[in-house]
Amino acid sequence: YDIRLPEGLETIGEGAFCVARVRSEELILPDSITEIGVDAFDSIHREIDAAGTDLYGFRTIHMPADLKRMGSFAFAVLAEGEAALECENISLGSKFSHIGTGAFTGQNCKAFEVSPRNKTYSAADGFLLTADGKTLITAPSGMTGEVTIPKGVTGIRQIAMRECPYITDVHISSEVTMIGANVFAQDLDSYEDNAWKVTIHCPKGSAAADYANLLGIPWVEEN
Repeated sequence: YDIRLPEGLETIGEGAFCVARVRSEELILPDSITEIGVDAFDSIHREIDAAGTDLYGFRTIHMPADLKRMGSFAFAVLAEGEAALECENISLGSKFSHIGTGAFTGQNCKAFEVSPRNKTYSAADGFLLTADGKTLITAPSGMTGEVTIPKGVTGIRQIAMRECPYITDVHISSEVTMIGANVFAQDLDSYEDNAWKVTIHCPKGSAAADYANLLGIPWVEEN
């Protein structure tokens, strides 16, 4: 079925469409919605052939203009590679003030966008940041290749890039003095202990270098 919600609806409850099988690859939510609950659209999928092959996530998600809060794993996708649809950038409006842990885990988008009038969050180079630009909250799961932590960021929150399996290299300056737990993706298919999917590029003696040494993450010295 397709998900069609009436204008005037304000809340989508916990697990409302969790694991639902749908037809449409586009999700348009009424602008009146202010809250999306935990696991609300978790693992949305559609069957694409008689063999039972599924595609997960959406190509487009229209976020409500009035949206204020989003629960953990609200749009999570438990699929990688070709099984996850490539999604357009996620745009968050001026009223948005809370995002739960892993809200977009696995949702294959390349970047976050935030209204310049938002007082809680901002975005730079595709990353979701606090409004003052000092803390990196999360990276989109579809971000790929070599990335650089935006200028002005001094802290990286826990699990910020853990669900970004296609990021290969991260450049972190000495501006960054705090890095949370479980920030980077590990290769869970490897038989080696502490097998990481990422290489850190950072100055010697920096917080990033200390973090890499502590966890055994490969790193390369750069100024």
